[in-house]
Amino acid sequence: MLEPPNFIGTFDSFINRFITGPFVAKVTGKYPRFIDSWASIPGAEVRLPTMQQGLSFALDWFDWNDADEYVLDPDKIAGRFAAALRNEYVGSEAAINSSADRLRVRLIRDRQIVSAAASRRTAMRLLSTGRTRGPWIALLAARFAEVIVDEAQDSGVEELEVLQAMLDGGVAVVMVADLDQAIYEFRRASPEQVRSFAEKLPAGRPLDGNFRSSPAICNAGSSLRTGLGVDLAIGPNAAIEWPVRIVPFDDLSEVADCLPDLLSELGLEAKDCKVLAHRGRDAASAAGGSSPIPGSSHKVLRAARAHLVLTSENNPARLRQAVGDVERILVEIALPNGTTDLEHAGGLADRLGVTERWLRSSALRLTNGVTPRIGRVAYTLELRRIVQGLGWPTSVTIANLGHQLATPSETKWSELMLEPPTGMPWGTIHSVKGREFEAVVLVIPQQLVPNSEGKSCLDLWSEGEDGESRRVLYVGATRARQLLVVAVHRSHAERVAGLLDR
Repeated sequence: MLEPPNFIGTFDSFINRFITGPFVAKVTGKYPRFIDSWASIPGAEVRLPTMQQGLSFALDWFDWNDADEYVLDPDKIAGRFAAALRNEYVGSEAAINSSADRLRVRLIRDRQIVSAAASRRTAMRLLSTGRTRGPWIALLAARFAEVIVDEAQDSGVEELEVLQAMLDGGVAVVMVADLDQAIYEFRRASPEQVRSFAEKLPAGRPLDGNFRSSPAICNAGSSLRTGLGVDLAIGPNAAIEWPVRIVPFDDLSEVADCLPDLLSELGLEAKDCKVLAHRGRDAASAAGGSSPIPGSSHKVLRAARAHLVLTSENNPARLRQAVGDVERILVEIALPNGTTDLEHAGGLADRLGVTERWLRSSALRLTNGVTPRIGRVAYTLELRRIVQGLGWPTSVTIANLGHQLATPSETKWSELMLEPPTGMPWGTIHSVKGREFEAVVLVIPQQLVPNSEGKSCLDLWSEGEDGESRRVLYVGATRARQLLVVAVHRSHAERVAGLLDR
């Protein structure tokens, strides 16, 4: 029966609510604030005094290795200074790793801020350590009689440890999974480990009916599968006979020019379509635009950039970061002599004497209340008007707005507005997992990243071998309901056509 106690949410929120949250609250005396990643708070960066000016390592680039050491993952280093940062790491590994671990501990203990990765690791340690394992298993078993995990193929080593603990406590575990959709190996979500755990459970019925896609899309999905599973079109699009279209290109910018006529021919519109790729920059370029421009320390420019991100971006993390930056702008306006460094939204709200809901609502009013398309002078004046009318608490006095929200220079404004939002919705394949669209353009660029054995997604596909890059293609293709367009670089077009025909 669906009666309390019950819980419906993500695995991360389950761990936060029932394991890490109570544990941190007991140790520190205060319930923690959970964030998706350290990147959502400013200052979560690591640098040594000996490093070159302007260089720092993002805390999200560090993770626990198999020896339970908190170390930098060089493959996560990104940005234009990536090469310089890798050079800085050589010879300073111990000092940099130690600094990162101290910063992580300080954020958790002193500020009660816990990232999703840190929360999962904390739960795993509590459930795998002899002294704490028994009591936690007893608590979970007393709270739950059965747990049903959807999208179980995304379970990493930490999540599997939680499930094992519940299984050991007599909790019934049900898993619904499609191992061909396992695309989170960078979070240690291994299909082999999930399959091994699932073998401990009673076998269930195969679910091969596809209620989403047309027969052609289902066939393409079945071709990309490595297991024995198939997709059978049985939903409202089962009668659609549109074939999978292949669009060869020499340059990614050519793709967007082909799409309007193709969509119009089939009675679809741009809003019905999503351009997808493994890398965001490939999807953005194929959609006819590019990623929003990096930010600025200027408050008006930051607010304008947040508006552009919210109206053109598809990455949930980027959207949250944009709104979070506007929240900081409001706090910086109200407390011009303070600092928002390393503060999460809850801490910022506490300092203002407002609720997190008020701060979020005010940030959205500021972001959505005016568009930068009206010009830099008019936009700045309208920002000031909105800020003054937000209904600040009586303890806050807003002063010197002309200085705090100064009109940007023509040069800086032009740089920000140079790249308009893309006309075709786009996103990374990882960001749309679990979602669906009437039409999908799946982008296969010229440069294909090989795996550790030197094989690309097309090599794995043609040779019938499993691999995450092939599974990424499968997830991208199966987001489509009526139409799948494969936009592929001309050097791979013939090969992809042959694989689809096969």
